[in-house]
Amino acid sequence: MVKRAVVLGCLVMVGGCAAAPARVRGSSAREAPGVAVTVRNRSRFDVHGLRVRASPRRPWGPDAMAPEPLRAGQDRTLRLDGCAPRDLRLADAHGEECVLLGVDVCAENDGFTVTTDDLLRCERWR
Repeated sequence: MVKRAVVLGCLVMVGGCAAAPARVRGSSAREAPGVAVTVRNRSRFDVHGLRVRASPRRPWGPDAMAPEPLRAGQDRTLRLDGCAPRDLRLADAHGEECVLLGVDVCAENDGFTVTTDDLLRCERWR
């Protein structure tokens, strides 16, 4: 479960972790180095978009859910450049967004869980 505290109505703040970037097992020399991070969707909603950024000063990355949404109950593995806390921007089927700040992306055995409670804290996610 993603630990959280409500900030400005729809933003969520979470603790951090520190780990050095590592090469994912089985990756080739042509692939970018990184850590495998598992996103576990344990909410009752499908996540149609997920963008990640390292800090508020950095731009959002590409949509990690394209082309298929992360259905309720499913897991998906992403490659990130380390386990430092990340901001996450999740989108539902209608394009409504929920921003989670400072998520400890490696909190649970190299991954994190998104719950219904996390998403419902964002007033437009219903």
